[in-house]
Amino acid sequence: MMNFRKKRNPAVVEMEIQALKRLIERRNGWLMNPENRMRSTYEAVRQDTQSIELQVIELEKELNELLQNTNF
Repeated sequence: MMNFRKKRNPAVVEMEIQALKRLIERRNGWLMNPENRMRSTYEAVRQDTQSIELQVIELEKELNELLQNTNF
């Protein structure tokens, strides 16, 4: 399958990474709270947080590629 994604601005990708990392920090704080472990939403939040962590890894790879291919 061909990737038709346009080349994005590295600054935008970096801001997206920072926002997702802040979200992960807040979620990890929520997940560490023993009271929240009893909530029915705990497992869904945990899985979603793991998914966001993987998304950050992919975005960091994209950022590195963009920075390597950018001619300043």
